[in-house]
Amino acid sequence: GLVIGIVTVGILCAIGVKGYAETSKVIVYTAFTKSITDTSGDGTKENPYNRFEDALENVADGGTIYIIAGEKGFINDPTEDMPFVINKSVTIQPEPGSNGAVLSSRAPGIVLGADVTFENITLGFANGYHDQIFVNGHTLTMQNVSRETGSRLVDLVGGTVCDSTGNPLVEEQGNNSKIIVKGSSTCIGNIYAGSINGTWNSSVSIQVTDIPNGQIGEIYGSGANEATYDRDDWFSMEEPPAPVADGVTYPVNGQVTISMENASLSLVEGTGASEGTKLYCKTKY
Repeated sequence: GLVIGIVTVGILCAIGVKGYAETSKVIVYTAFTKSITDTSGDGTKENPYNRFEDALENVADGGTIYIIAGEKGFINDPTEDMPFVINKSVTIQPEPGSNGAVLSSRAPGIVLGADVTFENITLGFANGYHDQIFVNGHTLTMQNVSRETGSRLVDLVGGTVCDSTGNPLVEEQGNNSKIIVKGSSTCIGNIYAGSINGTWNSSVSIQVTDIPNGQIGEIYGSGANEATYDRDDWFSMEEPPAPVADGVTYPVNGQVTISMENASLSLVEGTGASEGTKLYCKTKY
């Protein structure tokens, strides 16, 4: 009887571990080496997920997605002008032992549904429409993030993205936006505390640390109106115009806090926050 009990428990434990490994992996690998419709891979280093979407679907909340050295991660366009949603708390990095990796995206923007970190990643935004990362009430950490040659500058947005009538494209939102930018960050355009095409109804924190001269654009305490340009000219190398900040039409209904440490910026515009903008500076510039 005792032997049978131990065997039964062993079988149950084995089933539990197997189920965990299949559906919730703390570490997964990805490398885009096949067609955009190829869903192959199991997330191991030897057999990485071909699509970034599959890596995200199978990684555990709080896990890490490694991009194989010499290859790239790839996010396809989800169609219908919808941004790609990262709905888990993840860290996106090159595989251990590699100094960098590329993550390319054809999607019209990325919206966070959880806290996300990009570290030592080269971002390649191919789509000029909504070429922004929308923090959407969560925490975005960008550490040593560069820009792939020929790709778009990426604006960072504390709020969310709305359609032309002010309705959010992604319904679920967090309530505590935090943008953290550290180190060399050559892919970043402007930083907006609020939303694009709409208001934002909570406070926002923006921290920039150790940013060399000329590496990021301007910081605004409000949201902005998306710029118009010829979207049909997909292969144009001309940079799409930046969203136009508007603290009256697209306010932040809360407080904006901006902390700068050893960061060289051309402009910080604090208007647009209903509870004011606080600016803290500690800089050698």
